[in-house]
Amino acid sequence: MLQQIEFKLSVEKQYKEGIDKMINLYQIEGDRRSKAEAEAKKVESTQKIQLLTKSRKRYNDMNIDFDEDEDNDDENTKLNSNIRRPLTGNLQISILAVKDVDHIVGARPIRGPESYLSVKVEDQIRARTRYVRNDRWNEEFNISVDKANEIEIAIYDKVNDQNIPVGLMWLRISDIAEAIRRRRVEQELSQTGWVSASKVQDNATYPGGSAAGSGFHPAHSAGPHADPTQQSPAPATPRIPSGVHNPSNITIDSWFVLEPAGQIHLALNFEKASRGTKRPYDGIGGLGRQGAIRQKKEEVHEMHGHQFVQHQFYNVMKCAYCGDFLKYAGGYQCMDCKYTCHKKCYPNVVTKCISRASNEVDPDEEKLNHRIPHRFEPYTNMGANWCCHCGYLLPLGKKNVRKCTECGSTCHASCVHLVPDFCGMSNEVANKILREIKKTKHRKAASVGSIETGRPRVNSASPRFDYGYGSGNQSPLSPARPPKSPQHLVYQNQNFQQQQQQQQQRQQSPYLDQQNVPQLQKIQQLQGQPDQYEHYQQQDYQQQQQQQQQQQQQQQQQQQQQEQKQKQKQKTYDLNKETPLPPIPIEGQESHQSIPSEPLSTTTAEPAGLSPQFDFKESQNVNPLPAASAVMSSLRPQRMSVEIPSLRPQTPPTAEPALQDQIQFNQLSQDDQSNRKSLQLSPDRRQVSPSQHQHHHLQQRKKKKVGLDDFNFLAVLGKGNFGKVMLAESRQTQSLYAIKVLKKDFIIENEEVESTRSEKRVFLIANKEHHPFLLNLHSCFQTENRIYFVMDYVSGGDLMWHIQQIPFTPRRAQFYAAEVLLGLKYFHDNGVIYRDLKLDNILLTLSGHIKIADYGLCKEDMWYGKTTGTFCGTPEFMAPEILLEQKYGRGVDWWAFGVLIYQMLLGQSPFRGEDDDEVFDAILLDEPLYPIHMPRDSVSILQGLLIREPEKRLGSSERDALDIMEHDYFKNINFDDIYHCRVPPPYVPKIDSPTDVANFDQEFTSEVPALTPVTKTLTPAMQEKFRGFSYLNGDIL
Repeated sequence: MLQQIEFKLSVEKQYKEGIDKMINLYQIEGDRRSKAEAEAKKVESTQKIQLLTKSRKRYNDMNIDFDEDEDNDDENTKLNSNIRRPLTGNLQISILAVKDVDHIVGARPIRGPESYLSVKVEDQIRARTRYVRNDRWNEEFNISVDKANEIEIAIYDKVNDQNIPVGLMWLRISDIAEAIRRRRVEQELSQTGWVSASKVQDNATYPGGSAAGSGFHPAHSAGPHADPTQQSPAPATPRIPSGVHNPSNITIDSWFVLEPAGQIHLALNFEKASRGTKRPYDGIGGLGRQGAIRQKKEEVHEMHGHQFVQHQFYNVMKCAYCGDFLKYAGGYQCMDCKYTCHKKCYPNVVTKCISRASNEVDPDEEKLNHRIPHRFEPYTNMGANWCCHCGYLLPLGKKNVRKCTECGSTCHASCVHLVPDFCGMSNEVANKILREIKKTKHRKAASVGSIETGRPRVNSASPRFDYGYGSGNQSPLSPARPPKSPQHLVYQNQNFQQQQQQQQQRQQSPYLDQQNVPQLQKIQQLQGQPDQYEHYQQQDYQQQQQQQQQQQQQQQQQQQQQEQKQKQKQKTYDLNKETPLPPIPIEGQESHQSIPSEPLSTTTAEPAGLSPQFDFKESQNVNPLPAASAVMSSLRPQRMSVEIPSLRPQTPPTAEPALQDQIQFNQLSQDDQSNRKSLQLSPDRRQVSPSQHQHHHLQQRKKKKVGLDDFNFLAVLGKGNFGKVMLAESRQTQSLYAIKVLKKDFIIENEEVESTRSEKRVFLIANKEHHPFLLNLHSCFQTENRIYFVMDYVSGGDLMWHIQQIPFTPRRAQFYAAEVLLGLKYFHDNGVIYRDLKLDNILLTLSGHIKIADYGLCKEDMWYGKTTGTFCGTPEFMAPEILLEQKYGRGVDWWAFGVLIYQMLLGQSPFRGEDDDEVFDAILLDEPLYPIHMPRDSVSILQGLLIREPEKRLGSSERDALDIMEHDYFKNINFDDIYHCRVPPPYVPKIDSPTDVANFDQEFTSEVPALTPVTKTLTPAMQEKFRGFSYLNGDIL
């Protein structure tokens, strides 16, 4: 509350400053009416500032014990910022009464002042009560809100025709909706006797009993509203008490605190507007199909290594660059270090991200020699302070807060190492300095370019002063110059005096080169003698020319020596005696033929950055092979290149016999000749090894193509957010396959090209060892508008369909959980996380074993310790770290595994809600409940898997699935027998014919198995993204 009051106070002060500016403008314009309205608003704003200041003082004087919840304050702040979001719906508010309010005392203290209340939604007045003197109203208002965050209620006293605020309060609409959701869940569970895991452990009637062998039957306790008289294995029909599931019948009736003093009696209700398809509500925990979601990739803005993405904040934040507030608005946040700033501020950020390598540092940043580190020390935070890096509110207390003793900057203890060493300097000043450095460097580069084009001999990068020039526009003095006129001598004398002043200034510079000191002393001796100075100028210029000529000669000698050394290492050979070619240098040979430079200069490209006189001999020192190969191809276009072991040209599989007979090597050693005998053999003498023959046979087998004409579509098996799955029959073999069909335009529009390729690679991982519990891939192919995954057909249906028909027994749930566990273990052992585990994606074979399907959300290269951050999954199965947009690893699969076991054992989901937002709130805040007589081992494994902290979750260690396999819940399971399918399954599905689809949802199978027409035409660039997608499993041939 203290932070919120601090924020309100700062906003109100800015509002008052704006009113003062408006009053001055109206006074200049002479608009008395507008000026009077502005002055009335100023009086109200001044009174609000007084109320907020008084309230802040009251909270600061409180004695607060920080040690109790200090560890979780920081996490709760960031968690609340994620669950508080703008809402749309209908707000019902009843204003009943107020008490203990400090009213303004008028001339008649016995008779209280007239008071009224106003209700604001996002600073807009939406409701207002009548005037009363007894502090009782009993008025009700219905307010429709659209993407609103908070409401403000203020009580005013009427004094001399002016309304003076005497009490304030604020409520977040998301808090109202969350309170109503929790109260609804409490009402639904009040009659069932379901309790938390800790109470189940204390009251378990089957200590040590496993789920498979106990007398616990989920059919009799599948939900709080299941029929207790039902003894058959038929599905339980939930009975919903009237008014329980209707949120409009739940009202929050309570007294709320006013600031700075008093209370107000309100009755609140909020009904959210339906957004799209509403989640079906079958009483508590009804299971139903739901598609997966994937957050669309956001545009990344890079700045000094920061990966900025636009982020919507639902809490009061502060920009780390300018220090202004981000009030329920969008800002930019770095995905790696969480640096937060305004959209307008991110281009000016001067700090580098921790993800940036040391060799990527901007040289301009290194020139900013302000490297004064902060002196951060533990600080007891008792007010409203924000982190100077991530922008979040700092928690109250001392443990997680640091403050610089020099400049006063505050930050989280975890953000200390991210704050730049700009103590005493603001980011704006640092940015100005860097801009000036860049401008100066740009001007230097421009001046260097202009000087080099006018006077080639000047090197502006050198700190030496150039005394060989008079003024800036003069040319160098030559020995044979014409006699000068008196006017010219006067003009030159003026230039000489100007140069003297410049040289005196340069002499004071600490960067003066030592070798220029004698020259400067000579110039000082020549003051007042222009003719002698001209003679010295000419003499100095001649000396500099001689030095440059000597340097050029030395460079030429060095180049010649290098050429001679290179020639000693080269040997040449003739490709044809009739048309001799320039020799190709071969390692370890000497060259005995000279290379003509003039003809070769027409066929070789001049390397960038070399002088025009650069010939082929010089190019050999850089890269001799491209030049020689270019000449060979130009002179012999009809002949094919020959492979030389010391070089690496591409060699075709065959060559012309005539060309091979003509090849002769000049002056080769015996070792070289023995190494190259294979090149002189004729094709008739060559033999093909068995391995080459087998490789050629495999290439012919891979040439077989699979297309749309090879299949007949028979039925629709399922549909999801990313495509459709249909049953198809091969026209050649009459085998049945399940084909997943995806539209290319949908993939491109949603940026799912790489995800589709990843799905194919995960299929290949599953095919590698033919895992018994993973779905295998037959082939992939594509048409103009679609891509197709041809998979094994599993005719037993999915577990969602089966659990809707009959609840699972504990033994059956345990059996399926063991097989799913082995499938996830195989994925994790191969660096893959699944991320979409649910009953819909687990298929049942005719032998009674499971197959994990749908690899669309899998992520590769996720070994132990690796993390990713994509927001994806099915809402009821998403782990808290995904919802909080944190980096996560393999632990998200084990959270989903816990939700899966919960659904199979109890027939409902542990986290429920009417829409996705309510489900997310339940995952972050609610505690799963269990029947009081549920076996202890079953509760224990669910309790271990459904831990919100991923580092404490069961299976989070490097042993991964082994920790779960060793849990007491699986103590009667032999996983080796499970893997080899030696354990008889508890249930075997039945079908009437191979094409019978009775085990699939009729919602899908009733559709016509046809491909809908596609009107959008893809460009060649779009089609290029799907190159190489086709695949055929060689094991099926």
